[in-house]
Amino acid sequence: MRRLRLLNKRLARWWYNRSGRLLGYGACASCGNSWLWASEHVTMFGDPPVMGMFVICEPCWRSLPFGIVLRYYACQHMRWWAEGLNTGHKPPPWAVIDRALRAECGAPAGYGPLITGTEWYEGIGNEGGGQ
Repeated sequence: MRRLRLLNKRLARWWYNRSGRLLGYGACASCGNSWLWASEHVTMFGDPPVMGMFVICEPCWRSLPFGIVLRYYACQHMRWWAEGLNTGHKPPPWAVIDRALRAECGAPAGYGPLITGTEWYEGIGNEGGGQ
């Protein structure tokens, strides 16, 4: 009986995520849950904070260490930067997003990986099966 319930949960999760992707929704970069049914964690940034971005869901935000969260956000920023090369849209500077993440997590300025160059982005993303 327990195996059947576990199978039903897995099938339901697969169906929700699949239907969300078919409808054009993105997904959490960490666990892969579709934004159709997962609650996103929005990080506001800017001065004053008028822009926001969400890369991971609320449960992943609460459970992942700061260094991993920072990697997911850095990877998304790099995607914005790459898309901006083709569209002409310029993403906000990484320093603004980094400052907002550190403030929200309560991490001091020197805590966690220091992200300065594009070489840091190579090989990042999809660690948790988010794509």
